[in-house]
Amino acid sequence: MRTDTASTAVVADRSIDETDALDVLGGNERGVVAAMESRALPDWIRRVHERTTWTTSA
Repeated sequence: MRTDTASTAVVADRSIDETDALDVLGGNERGVVAAMESRALPDWIRRVHERTTWTTSA
């Protein structure tokens, strides 16, 4: 995920299959429609959200 100026990026070190807990879960609007076509991502968000300190979106 990159900032709007592309000067900063957040890069995942693990896949959603390797992650079951996070301190912060966040995202942005890029790729949302395509991501939601898969059941895996929404199911993972619901599961991980139970254990996050903050769940947010930009």
